[in-house]
Amino acid sequence: MECDLVFSPRYYYSANDPELYQYLLTQPHQKRHFDSGDFLWKPGEFIERVYYICSGVAVSFVEHETGRRKIFLFAGNGSIYPGCHTMQFKIEQSILTQAITPMETLEFRREDFYRMFQMNTRLNAFMFESYAMYINLLLYETAHQGYNDSFVKLCNLLYLFAQNRSQNTVELTQENLADILAINRVNVAKHLAVLREKGILQSHRKSLKILDMQALEALCSIETQP
Repeated sequence: MECDLVFSPRYYYSANDPELYQYLLTQPHQKRHFDSGDFLWKPGEFIERVYYICSGVAVSFVEHETGRRKIFLFAGNGSIYPGCHTMQFKIEQSILTQAITPMETLEFRREDFYRMFQMNTRLNAFMFESYAMYINLLLYETAHQGYNDSFVKLCNLLYLFAQNRSQNTVELTQENLADILAINRVNVAKHLAVLREKGILQSHRKSLKILDMQALEALCSIETQP
């Protein structure tokens, strides 16, 4: 099957598939509410549950033994996280997923979801495309973003994140930006100041507003630009 669209890496995942949602409602599940700050599973646990996010946003990150934190994605409305497989990987015990807004979800046992994945072609295709986007992000960060200087890394992140949010608003704090890019907050603050001076963005308490996407795009690396 050919595809005429070229997709950019995505740090924020969301989807809209009403038919898939209706199918999931017919399968064994329980409705789960998470308040802001709640973990979707306990730190140190292997991943045993799969969530369909009806509303709200979760952030996933890995905590290194040194205390450093690396954010690798945000999951929003209509996304299924963390997917399904039959193996257990040691690094799962270091992966933490936390609600950053109140969340309403459908919770499935991993074995039930794997059975659904095998039986339902629509769910199978949805998860296949989700994994493809995630692999694309990992390749982008490993094979491209890792070689950029910290200012270009920040511009790339802001540009990609704003593309997937309404009104070019990036709902990230300076701490979030540092944790995604694995750079210190001093450099983040310095680079944001440069972008403000250029009239490219405005800073708010918990978000950034991109005022000039074209100017921001010009500061991004070639792999990030459309």
